[in-house]
Amino acid sequence: MKRKKGLVISCIVIILLGIISYLIWHQLFQPYYAYAPDMPFYKYKQLKHDSLRVMFLGDSWAAYHSDSILIRKLGIPSCVISKGYVGEKSKSIYMHMFDNDVKKDISYGLDYVIISAGINDVIAKMGKEYYVNHVEQIVRLLLYNKIKPVIMEIPEVNVIAIYDKEDILSKIRHHFSACYTHSSMFIIEDYRRELKHRLYETGLMDQILYINIASWNANGYKDIRGLYQEDGIHLNENGYSVLDSCLASNIIMDYNSNNR
Repeated sequence: MKRKKGLVISCIVIILLGIISYLIWHQLFQPYYAYAPDMPFYKYKQLKHDSLRVMFLGDSWAAYHSDSILIRKLGIPSCVISKGYVGEKSKSIYMHMFDNDVKKDISYGLDYVIISAGINDVIAKMGKEYYVNHVEQIVRLLLYNKIKPVIMEIPEVNVIAIYDKEDILSKIRHHFSACYTHSSMFIIEDYRRELKHRLYETGLMDQILYINIASWNANGYKDIRGLYQEDGIHLNENGYSVLDSCLASNIIMDYNSNNR
């Protein structure tokens, strides 16, 4: 009798633990990996302008960007607006495009939007599908508004150094994320390859400017030119100068070919 009672209690405990685990997963963890909700595309009310207008939108690389450098590199009358959000993943960057302050800046009229996204997706092990899905949505929203997207390929940053500095709980969380999203802990190339595949597959590659990392920084934070800060994640002034030279040359070439 006691054995049966103990068995019943054990079964109840297991069921309760299962229910609690499901609720924790459903309420806390699952939304973390969920894609952005379907957002209705809208037309930016763009004002007419006479100069080249560029926005640099994205993560901390956009946040720390000095607009004056890119303006100088472009070499023609230009306006550059940087909107960066430190630590943001591709989903959040996409959602920021629906914020009033971003919409207001875009409404002044834009020719190009440079997108820096993916570094934090890689660090948090969000998975290549998560990253590709949101970059594609960013591209489609811009094209819908006749703004040309300039997609920066994810740079080679020191992901291992970031991991080494994390506390044990963060390391456990990132190992769990890597298993759940079938992601590598430290390899960035998977994300780059998957985005290229999607862009070619959907025909979007022909409608954007794609800045290949090899065109300006093939060796990443190990570049002997000293382009990065000590953290191996963020560019220093010299790094931004090299990046902006690459961005400017690609944008001007495209701009001139479309305005002959």
